[in-house]
Formats: sequence, structure tokens, C-alpha cells
Amino acid sequence: MRRPIESGDIAVFTGIVGESRRILEQWYPEIKFHILFWDFSHETDPTEIKTIEALKSIGIPLHFISSALPDYGQHRERYILHPADGHPNSLAYDLLANYIADTIVKHP
Repeated sequence: MRRPIESGDIAVFTGIVGESRRILEQWYPEIKFHILFWDFSHETDPTEIKTIEALKSIGIPLHFISSALPDYGQHRERYILHPADGHPNSLAYDLLANYIADTIVKHP
């Protein structure tokens, strides 16, 4: 069983993401750093709300998976490999790729 996520964990996570962004922007000055955030409980989950707020506070553009897979919450089985393996399947990746191309690449 996992231990509960605490504020310090969110700070460490945000620090790692922020430092990753800084390094990538240093190496590739023309890069546009975005985050695809796997959300679905952000309206009710206090940890997810705090994580989203922390990422927004460091100025990184956030994109929510729920925008690319809007019916994921109701039809999760369409987008996962297997009931015992919740990783995304090819349909989920195709939809995410289209979302990235249409939302981030074409309209940064």
C-alpha cells in the first residue's frame, strides 16, 4: 500500500519538473515546454488540485488528458490495454497525438 501524498511530495515533484524544464530550455532555446496532465479527479481530489495549482504556479502550460479523452471517466475500458493493465492503448495514444498536434503544435 502506498503512503499518502503530502505537500512536500508535491514540492519535490514540482521542483523536478521545473528543473527539467530549465535544463531543456537551456539545451534547446526554442523549445516550448508543456505538460500533459493525467487528470480525472481534479474536481474532488485535494492532492490533484494542489498538484495542478503547484504546476500552474511555476508557469508551465498544462493540458489535461480529459480534454483529449473526454469520455475516459465513463468509458475507461476503451482506452486501456486490459482491465488488469490500465496503461493507455493505441486508441488513447492516437487521440493524444491528434490533441497534441491540433492544440499544442498548431496553436502554441
